Amino acid sequence: MDGALQKTPNKIATSKKAACRAIKLFILGVILQGGYIHGRHKLTYVIDLDHIRWLGVLQRIAIGYFLAAISEIWLVNNTSVDSPVSFVKKYFVEWIMAIVISALYIGLVFGLYVPNWEFKVQTSSSTFSNPTNDIGFKTIQCGLRGSLGPPCNAVGFVDRVLLGESHLYKNPVYKRTKECSINSPDYGPLPPNAPNWCLAPFDPEGLLR
Repeated sequence: MDGALQKTPNKIATSKKAACRAIKLFILGVILQGGYIHGRHKLTYVIDLDHIRWLGVLQRIAIGYFLAAISEIWLVNNTSVDSPVSFVKKYFVEWIMAIVISALYIGLVFGLYVPNWEFKVQTSSSTFSNPTNDIGFKTIQCGLRGSLGPPCNAVGFVDRVLLGESHLYKNPVYKRTKECSINSPDYGPLPPNAPNWCLAPFDPEGLLR
């Protein structure tokens, strides 16, 4: 964090600068990671609000930066640090906030109940005279707490509930794992015994892990 945030006498003006930086980074994230640019080989630039990715990596960094900047501006006192005790006193409130946020995060990850969930998947079935595309549903069996795997972790559950499945990442890295790709570590066809969550049209794992 920029040390100048602590030294400026005008905290309101500095807060506005931090907010401006965060907004710029958030907008950049929406443009680069929100689905505005449709790939290098497709020269189309159209925003689909029904599927835009509001909280990609850059957007979440922008939020984190803003919260860290505000705490640095308003919560840290300007006393000099000349001993371990004075260091603790200077950042006492931030230490408390960090401990509370960490405890809340760990409590959610290991204590939040993740129910079963389902998603739509399009399957192609074709005959010589009648090719069809059928839409079916796959159910992911969870019903547990404390899972850290892709299909049933609490972070993915929170993302699905708060953001909605249509606003999640559509090309997650886990699809290159041995469970989901016979060409691992590259993308490829599904293995014969691939779990159902490999077919999800969005990232079920979440980004807050």
